[in-house]
Amino acid sequence: MDDRQDFDAWREARRRERDERYEYRLNNRKSARDDYSGYNYTTDDDEPYVYVEAKPKKKKKASRVFLSGLLSVLLGLGGGYAGASLFYENNPVQKTVETQNVSISTTDEMGTVEAVAKKALPSVVGITTTGKVNTFFGEREVQGVGSGVIINSNGYILTNSHVVSDGNTSRIQVMLEDDKTVDAKLLWNDPYMDLAVIKVDETNLPAAELGDSDNVNIGEQAIAIGNPLGLDFNRSVTAGYVSGVDRTIETQDGKIISGLIQTDAAINNGNSGGPLLNKKGQVIGINTIKIGGQATEGLGFAIPINTAKEIVDAIISRGDKSPLVLGVRVVDYQYFKARMGIEDNIKNGAIILEIEEGSLADRAGLTRGDIIIDIDGEEITNASQIRTILFKHKEGDLLKVKINQNNMEKLIEIKLEY
Repeated sequence: MDDRQDFDAWREARRRERDERYEYRLNNRKSARDDYSGYNYTTDDDEPYVYVEAKPKKKKKASRVFLSGLLSVLLGLGGGYAGASLFYENNPVQKTVETQNVSISTTDEMGTVEAVAKKALPSVVGITTTGKVNTFFGEREVQGVGSGVIINSNGYILTNSHVVSDGNTSRIQVMLEDDKTVDAKLLWNDPYMDLAVIKVDETNLPAAELGDSDNVNIGEQAIAIGNPLGLDFNRSVTAGYVSGVDRTIETQDGKIISGLIQTDAAINNGNSGGPLLNKKGQVIGINTIKIGGQATEGLGFAIPINTAKEIVDAIISRGDKSPLVLGVRVVDYQYFKARMGIEDNIKNGAIILEIEEGSLADRAGLTRGDIIIDIDGEEITNASQIRTILFKHKEGDLLKVKINQNNMEKLIEIKLEY
């Protein structure tokens, strides 16, 4: 049995253990807190995973395989597909995000957190959904509450994919700053990146200013805004610090999220999809997960905003289009090495765990076990990068992929045509 098979077996054993623990909880609830609320991303266990619903595996279809970029997050052998989220149009990407022209200035009477809240609060919305989830007892309808942040004045809102039930929702409603509630349309979501873009039919909305998550440092101040525990506590503000960067955690359904910003700013159920802000009031992340339990406190995580920027620009400028796919499932190689006890000199990259037969990657000669170390001259430091890079391309482009195959580096060119 090779390392990849060992890794598969290890992941499957963990998944079975979690499913059994979850089923026990369903049958032995002690409080309403144990009920599935739709976006309950915490557990009572001393382990870094958070999903409370274990979804049955579905057979993969060649035409509908997606990259797990962030997440072989949302990757693992619970991974996702590194499919190119490319649009069929050949239009160039235009920067279309409009932001509020508000500067942060503190006084003796107004501290940093208050000033940030004053700037960012108008851009934070409440999101309610009616969706369906798969449980051990079959499919059931759930009502969900989450958060979102306005990223364009013409009604574009960024949130988590799990907030919109990974696209399995019959209705999405958004509560704006003035408590006005309007219907929203889902334009795009990716369960493996845990990101989604929705749109409301409104104009002149206060859009948030997006920061640069690549320049986030441990120890700097971080402010979270969202709707913890529901809309009764809408637009709650909590403050803390960036306590870690480039974190990797595993969700209960086997997805792996990498590149996350860790913060001790209080993040609770309902905060998902809301912004994590720096002291300038700029969005540096989208709050997504909290690790809960008796042995943990203050462990919240946000998806870096730079992960979403290129995708957001493409969606706004090109519209809602079906994505193209590369057809590989990958996981961060550093994560893979740590789990399998492998020692080598490869510092970064994403290892291919599975290739869809007949896909672009398959036709180009990529194989299971290859490590993608560079795409178009950009070093791959985590699996989520792959999806972001692919969003910059259009059909017909030539993708230059450097891989480590059997301890030998090779450059493979993949033409993005189907």
